[in-house]
Amino acid sequence: MEAKRGSRLSCNGETAIMKVRPLILVMGTTASGKTRLALQLAQALNGEIICGDALQLWQGISILSAAPTLAEQTAIKHHLFGLYAPFQKEDGSKFVYEMKTVRDWYANVCNVLREIQPPSIPIMVGGTHYFFLFFLSQPGTKDLLCSIGLQPILLFCDAHASLTSHVATRVVSMIRQGLLNEVSLLLSNLEPNRVTRIVDDYVRDGVSDGILQAIGLREFVLAAQQSDAFRGLVENGSLSKLDPLLVSTYADALFCSILNDTSTRADGILRFADLLQIPMEAALQLGTVLLGVFDNTVAYAKQQRKWARKLERHGLSILHIDTSDWKEDNIMPLILDEVAKVSCYAKINYTFLPLGPQILYCDTCKVSITGEKVYQEHIRSRAHRRRLNNERKKSTCDGSHPWPG
Repeated sequence: MEAKRGSRLSCNGETAIMKVRPLILVMGTTASGKTRLALQLAQALNGEIICGDALQLWQGISILSAAPTLAEQTAIKHHLFGLYAPFQKEDGSKFVYEMKTVRDWYANVCNVLREIQPPSIPIMVGGTHYFFLFFLSQPGTKDLLCSIGLQPILLFCDAHASLTSHVATRVVSMIRQGLLNEVSLLLSNLEPNRVTRIVDDYVRDGVSDGILQAIGLREFVLAAQQSDAFRGLVENGSLSKLDPLLVSTYADALFCSILNDTSTRADGILRFADLLQIPMEAALQLGTVLLGVFDNTVAYAKQQRKWARKLERHGLSILHIDTSDWKEDNIMPLILDEVAKVSCYAKINYTFLPLGPQILYCDTCKVSITGEKVYQEHIRSRAHRRRLNNERKKSTCDGSHPWPG
């Protein structure tokens, strides 16, 4: 049965009159301008913005998570930002974490997508690959898209060669906005059993650690454990009392020095510490922490690029947006052209290809192994190495295949 333009074929094959709308998913590396782009698209398309970021779902970390400001959320309708409280009182005294999973987020997103009525355009934005992958891969997602007439458009923002300078600018901006005060407040409420999850490295068990996942918090926690002087700075409230404008200015100089010459890190930290009116050990530790936030943010951004490539392996088409030198005249027409195409769709065109586990064969051990990770573990195993050595000895002895070297 062929559908007329302006109608769509539902997943059960029945025809219903419904204009297809775009569902814009804005992904990208950290500090690539995702929020800025989402706001501009919302203004141009009568859009409503949905949180697709694991951190921006939580209250109390608006600076660490680079969440949209209250003014931005007032100007454009936003959904699910600051949805969860990181701390709740138990028995009126003890603070405990509110535990959430990606399934909680998914259920909320599905409800929001049903609520956003034409002509409004839903725009999902965030830097959490796992959330986008979960949404796109669920069997119920295609049924939902067909039932409400939404055609996904995937965008991936990347600052490319300007990544490090963009990250440096972002960290400086976070300090100026009050990062040290926000972190101090969080550290005063952290429970020891939750802290171990970030000190021992991030735990991936399907349960969101909320604020503990924020790059920036873990670096401060580790510094407080490693340095008595820095811990004292946090506990006596001195960290939160540092002038954000001065510290951000000094941090800007620190980042500029290492961007120009990476060999000057130690000297840069020392110059940064000399400018602060706090004990030298604590000042040195603070400089090290801020550089750690910068380094880890850059590393995470590079990992996000790999995630985009993984999404494409599932048969998803992604429009890559270069935000290294933000030029609206180049960026917006490209996206709006894709949006215009959706209005011509007669039905939802969406397929998510599940990737079957890769089957690899070990010639030495004569076994088939499912999955690249398991295969790599196998070739590093003692049993594999022992068999490999035996094969080498056998080849050398009979002269059939002298082993090189």
